[in-house]
Amino acid sequence: MSSLTWLTEGEKGYGRFALESVCSLRDASTGTTVTYGLGSEVLAGHVYGAAGLVMKPNYLFQIAASPKAHAIFRTYARHRPDRDSSGTNAGLFKEMDLKVVNRGAVVLCDFAAIEDHFDRHSQFSARVTFPQVAATVVEIEFPVKHVNLQRAHRRFQVETGPILLPTRIHAGRDKDISMPKFNTAFIHFNRLEEVEVTLRTPTRVGLRSTRFYSKTVKLLADVSLLASLNRRKG
Repeated sequence: MSSLTWLTEGEKGYGRFALESVCSLRDASTGTTVTYGLGSEVLAGHVYGAAGLVMKPNYLFQIAASPKAHAIFRTYARHRPDRDSSGTNAGLFKEMDLKVVNRGAVVLCDFAAIEDHFDRHSQFSARVTFPQVAATVVEIEFPVKHVNLQRAHRRFQVETGPILLPTRIHAGRDKDISMPKFNTAFIHFNRLEEVEVTLRTPTRVGLRSTRFYSKTVKLLADVSLLASLNRRKG
């Protein structure tokens, strides 16, 4: 299983999250790449608590991290922007291990290939590369949790998430020690040169504001839809 594992500095406790997606930032001028993993979202708990295991007030949290930096997104019923946090791992985490399990896969270049692997119940995944901004190339990879197929009109559509997207990137020389500004999003696409991403943003619900996936933008991208060959590489 691909995973993100922390070891806290104080309690010396391990926590492991299944990976939702990875985001790689490559500096085209130096060739260096930093990869960040997005762990699964969970309801916050009092770990090993004697008086109850669930944090009050209830909130969801999700971590994005590299071996050197992290960001934690927290979602309350009422939006509390001050509760999100980010920074270097030093002082908070003794270790941060990003484990990506690579498996053999084939790129699906047309509807016939997509239909074939749909009928085989193959595990789909996707790799999306965005046009280079300044010196940075952004590439995200993620499993596909929901795919639609219409045989009569030879159409498909992927709807999945959450994925990890950068919204602001630090200078190249600081990239390996500073946490870029990230957000989580859901992604839709039915062609291989454009995606729609829906970002988690403050959203008004009646008299309250919460964080929800409510801002959708279209982005040009190079999309590769893949099907697993069910064997681990290496």
